[in-house]
Amino acid sequence: MTASPYRVPRRLLDDLAVGGGGPEAAKLLVDVRRSRTSQLIGDLVAETRATGHPDADVAAAAGRELTRIARLAPEAVDGVLAHPSVGAWARQESLLLRRPGGGALARPATLATVVVAAAVHAGVDAAVPVADQRGGDFPLPSLGVAHLPPTGGEVEVVAGGGGTSLRRGGGEVFVPEDPHQDVPGWRGLRRIDLGAVGFLLDPWAHVHLPAELRAGADAAWPLDVEQWCDRLAGGWAVLTERHPEVAAEVAAAVGVLTPLGAAGGPTSVTLADGFGCVFLSLPVDDRAAAETLAHELQHAKLTVVLDLFPLVASDPGRLFYAPWRDDARPLLGVLHGTYAHLGVTAFWRRERGLPGDRAEVEFIRWRIATLSAAGTLLAEADLTPMGRFFVERIAETLRGWGTDEVSADAVAAAEAMSREHRATWLAANAGVATGSHA
Repeated sequence: MTASPYRVPRRLLDDLAVGGGGPEAAKLLVDVRRSRTSQLIGDLVAETRATGHPDADVAAAAGRELTRIARLAPEAVDGVLAHPSVGAWARQESLLLRRPGGGALARPATLATVVVAAAVHAGVDAAVPVADQRGGDFPLPSLGVAHLPPTGGEVEVVAGGGGTSLRRGGGEVFVPEDPHQDVPGWRGLRRIDLGAVGFLLDPWAHVHLPAELRAGADAAWPLDVEQWCDRLAGGWAVLTERHPEVAAEVAAAVGVLTPLGAAGGPTSVTLADGFGCVFLSLPVDDRAAAETLAHELQHAKLTVVLDLFPLVASDPGRLFYAPWRDDARPLLGVLHGTYAHLGVTAFWRRERGLPGDRAEVEFIRWRIATLSAAGTLLAEADLTPMGRFFVERIAETLRGWGTDEVSADAVAAAEAMSREHRATWLAANAGVATGSHA
């Protein structure tokens, strides 16, 4: 269970810079983030020992058991380490342990839940030491939640035909062969299967989330799974029929969706440390579902590119205009939005051609917006050489699309939308100290 260095071929780097890369690049990014998670877990175990954290013994034993399972069933362990909430948890714990006073808030013994999940996936017996669990809920990332006696000690994993038993403190819970079904004592994560791709619906119920996301995730449940399945199936059909490369990248990189309530209107989010998960409210229609996945895929890709290469040398301490936001954004935020909206622009470019459709206006609108934001970035000295390479390639791509044949009416409508957004933004942000292109 050691992290491996990754080299990105120049060909893939160039493809990533222009928003593509295909499944080859997507799979590489999955491997990079899983490697980071593995490294974080190893560091976490070492840090708990070095600092004398109360969970040190439990974390060390869990780490040893995870290493043992990885030797027996490496694919099972890789799958759990790639689960978005595991990567986010490992990063959160690592930051807490390094923060003055943060050790009191850290719960490195939670590693036991990762180990038990790996054992269940692998179908191997295991004995995993655990700390006390509040309320008896024992979450297994990528699988579901077992209700076991809330005492400490060990969770015993007993593999058998048709499923796996979890035992602790005199209690026993059976995890069925299809773990996404509910049985007494077990609540499985729901899964939506769409033929060539499937998505787990994960509420992140036992992982810390920013307050707004936590409220949104909680508000979505209980969930109408059939409605979500229908909407996602429609969106997936749009991607596979008209955006096959995006569909292939989504299939390789995104395996988890977290439904959000939509009290404030449609929304979607990708967490920097939760690669592989898209947080989203129920899309309004099939095309919106497809656009959301195409958009958030780009954010996800850039989060891992940033693991490999710093794209911004330093925060200039100023805020900037982003043509898709109502608020002023830091430089890195503008970069993220620019990369994501390159994907949005490409999506609408491919959607053109349906009679009476809005796709042409959307394409022009987002091409104008994204090229403007790229200009903002290139005017700043705080991009690294790699960051400048990425933004220059984005700008070149957008300028190339400027030769596409479009109607005068669509251009006029898109330009009017751009002017209106900028005027509204300037009025709302009059007192904000911004960069030169704000």
